[in-house]
Amino acid sequence: MSARVFRPPTTRLWWVAACLAGAVALASCGKKKEEATDAGPSAPPPSATAEGHLDVADADELAGWAWDPARPDVRLKIDLYDDDTKLQTVTADLFRDDLRGKKGDGKYGFSVPTPAALKDGKPHTIKAVFAGTSTQLNGSPKTLTAKGP
Repeated sequence: MSARVFRPPTTRLWWVAACLAGAVALASCGKKKEEATDAGPSAPPPSATAEGHLDVADADELAGWAWDPARPDVRLKIDLYDDDTKLQTVTADLFRDDLRGKKGDGKYGFSVPTPAALKDGKPHTIKAVFAGTSTQLNGSPKTLTAKGP
């Protein structure tokens, strides 16, 4: 008959905690950690027929539209850049009356306030690109020179 080793309750708890921590570490081993973005879940890349336009790059807003006629229900993501520096990613999902009837349901617009950092009186090259690609929208790039408060 073998002798049983007495373990105080706290020792057992630490042992259980250590086993659980090891199991969690093994379960996540090899999994890529997802990167946080400002655009929510990623959308599939646009097809070769995707269209869009950067309409405005001024002291008040950066705005335009983008849609994919091959997938009219998909709202495209657009990366906005100041030269080669990414400013943010936006979803082209705002209704625009000028697009209705010409481009699906017309919910393909985007508009964001111009970042304060761009209102320094210096010229900035604003680019709008289909997210995850190097393909610029028509009308892109635009030069923005603005002074802000």
